[in-house]
Amino acid sequence: MSFFDSYKKGKEAGQGKTEKAKDPSLHKAETGPDITAILRDPERSHLFGAMLERFEKEGEETVELSKRLAEGKLEGKDLEQLEKFRIYFNEVSNRAAEVAGSITPELIARLAYHSPGLKKIIGLVGPDKVTHILKQEIGELAHTDPSNFESISVYLDNLAKFQGGELKEAEKRIQQTVKKYGVNQDSYREAMLIEDPDKRSKALQKIVREKFGKLKTALDLASFRTISEKKAFELDANRGDIENTVLELDQRMKMIGDALDFTISNNDSVRSAVSREISGKSPEITRKQSFSGAMATALTEEKFNEEWQTEKRGISGWEKLDEGEKEKRFEEFKKKRINKEEEKKKEGFWSLVNSTFSIPLIGSRKLSV
Repeated sequence: MSFFDSYKKGKEAGQGKTEKAKDPSLHKAETGPDITAILRDPERSHLFGAMLERFEKEGEETVELSKRLAEGKLEGKDLEQLEKFRIYFNEVSNRAAEVAGSITPELIARLAYHSPGLKKIIGLVGPDKVTHILKQEIGELAHTDPSNFESISVYLDNLAKFQGGELKEAEKRIQQTVKKYGVNQDSYREAMLIEDPDKRSKALQKIVREKFGKLKTALDLASFRTISEKKAFELDANRGDIENTVLELDQRMKMIGDALDFTISNNDSVRSAVSREISGKSPEITRKQSFSGAMATALTEEKFNEEWQTEKRGISGWEKLDEGEKEKRFEEFKKKRINKEEEKKKEGFWSLVNSTFSIPLIGSRKLSV
């Protein structure tokens, strides 16, 4: 390799590192699964199709793009569009995986305290199953309902930042207070939970005195308890900080709980998953059909002719029917077959793409006696 070839490769590698440092998530999305890997994998392909279906509703004409992809007739602009969709899909999928990783049965159980709606759902299937459902459905939610997913993602991120920042600092201040006054942390917590100020003050004085030696106890008695009262007052001064921190935590928990409750109650896919858990039914297999799998089951002229021959053999006295009656029966079969394709559209995006081939094919068939 020449100097300038190796020099250029070095610059390109350095540029890649710079871009990665600037935006790690974008770099990860760009270098993630290619379009072939996405389309062949049942889970990814299903989600990619769900994303394209949303874009179709938003005016992106992804059905026509997918038709050209299935036919192997991609145009120049299609390649750029597919790459844009691939990067976006990988980026959203990566974020969905991060969100799924932060949802645990422990978190769900804690959220129930702050969200009455979520508490009812947990009462139906339990925190473990709610967690399982959300982990399974969060990818679909991210690609089909981005605004809802964004709310959950932001609220969880805010909670993580709060726990790693303000809450951690507040915890540190408590540790310093406990160490400074030499009191037992559990006893201090129990005393601070007392709502009545006078009772709380007496409880704090008690835990302060528990650490006094004989000399300090004597001095405290001689001062008419002013020493222990002063320390109790200083310990109680933290209550505002503690309450504000807990309030901040509660608010963040409530926002997450309410967002998850809204999702489970209003998102069809998530609600269906909860219903299946309650009824004990297994997940729908059709949801996981890949692009290649769907295209492999697409209706062809040969398949249509085979179906018609089977239908015709079931018609009693076919050979004795006149041409008009035969045509009528054939058109009835075509209508029934089109209705079947129309129903299949509901199974997902790739079935919808399939129907753009199958329905015109059915409509174009002529009776061949």
